[in-house]
Amino acid sequence: MLVTLIGQAKAAGIMVATGRRSFRRTAKRVVLMATKLGKDQRERMQEANCQLSTMAQHVLHRGPRVLAQLNGKLGVLRRHGHSRAAGPIERRRDHLEQTASLVRRVIHQNAERFQERHGPAKVLSLPAPTVVSIRKGKRAKATE
Repeated sequence: MLVTLIGQAKAAGIMVATGRRSFRRTAKRVVLMATKLGKDQRERMQEANCQLSTMAQHVLHRGPRVLAQLNGKLGVLRRHGHSRAAGPIERRRDHLEQTASLVRRVIHQNAERFQERHGPAKVLSLPAPTVVSIRKGKRAKATE
């Protein structure tokens, strides 16, 4: 999702480093390798989690630069009286900030999960972060 938002910023005229396609391709390969059945599946899942977290952190490091460029473009548009054109860019900027904070939470949440610690405020979905898990009746039973 972050890669998509950075791509939208690039389409809006913001100079962004390349590599989005290779990021998607690599992430897909990592997930496919991790989901193969076998006796060492848990270790592969842990390794994939580590690789995907590293890749997500790499994308997150681009975030502040992209946000600064979006803010600069917004300032130019507002100074020239193009407030109508500034609206979509402002929404992209806000969405990028929100998604970046959610991705940071997910990275932390996954690290905690593999250390057998579970936090109460889990992010279950990036597009809909307010989604809550469904209980199967009694408190001791598992969650869907």
